[in-house]
Amino acid sequence: MVISQAGIEEKRAYEGDSWLYKGGDLSRPQRDLTLQDPQCVFQKLKRHFSRYTPEMVEKICGIPPDLFHKVAHALAAASGPERTAAVCYAVGWTQHSKGVQIIRTAAILQLLLGNIGRPGGGILALRGHASIQGSTDIPTLYDILPGYLTMPRKGDETLQQYLDNYTKRPASGRITQNTS
Repeated sequence: MVISQAGIEEKRAYEGDSWLYKGGDLSRPQRDLTLQDPQCVFQKLKRHFSRYTPEMVEKICGIPPDLFHKVAHALAAASGPERTAAVCYAVGWTQHSKGVQIIRTAAILQLLLGNIGRPGGGILALRGHASIQGSTDIPTLYDILPGYLTMPRKGDETLQQYLDNYTKRPASGRITQNTS
């Protein structure tokens, strides 16, 4: 209980009931599999982003509508039951003054396209080293495979040729040794 400057008792507490999902249970919230309920996330996103017409995008970002359409069609064509797309970003987005919004928007776009949680899809932060979700762990660089493996080159026609060219053998000549 807090007394205001006017001497009136005030109750300072949040009304947590308004935070609950419809259905009243966090484990089983109300669902709309048709995506038609005006309160479902899909409809809310649809309303929010409807204002960003190609003309509005040009006004805000300077991207001509024809280029906007080209990028939108490319993303849509790379998404679907038979294919997925990944959005890979680096320091430019991370350090941008609106970087959090840019990355969040990319994640929302990937969710709407169905590219989250599928092989080859998602949103990936590229870093200059492998210790923070690095490019060598995700295979997003053109010259490195996961596990720091060199990309096969001309002359690496078989697995054995690749291993002979890129696997370092110990002085004993054996790849593995039992030291116990």
